[in-house]
Amino acid sequence: MARHVLVDTGFIVAVLSRRDHHHRWATAQASRHAPPWRTCEAVLSEAFHLLGRSGGPALAELLRRGAVLPVFDLATELRAQHGLKTPDALHLAAALRAGCDEFWTNDEHLAKAAAGRIGIVVFDDK
Repeated sequence: MARHVLVDTGFIVAVLSRRDHHHRWATAQASRHAPPWRTCEAVLSEAFHLLGRSGGPALAELLRRGAVLPVFDLATELRAQHGLKTPDALHLAAALRAGCDEFWTNDEHLAKAAAGRIGIVVFDDK
């Protein structure tokens, strides 16, 4: 069973919206993989938008309880330390906060920033 789970917008919306087509599946997964779930602020922004006024308070409550852990603070640190582009910094921060064992990339600069923090697999088509 996964210890650390990175969640996307679809999962958050499905957990919080009974009208969502995947609500039953998402709530079953949520009971098997207890929070905190890792995500990034872009996902939270999209979830707030999709849930609208009726679902926003439930998402805000998840954040207050620490059930969803954003990664922007770590991404900001990685960006400053390694000169990463914002999307790359968010991606690496999400992997680190999720407790991933490996990070697969073909971006040498991103691989250098990740070295020592997570296993790196650099792929090359040559």
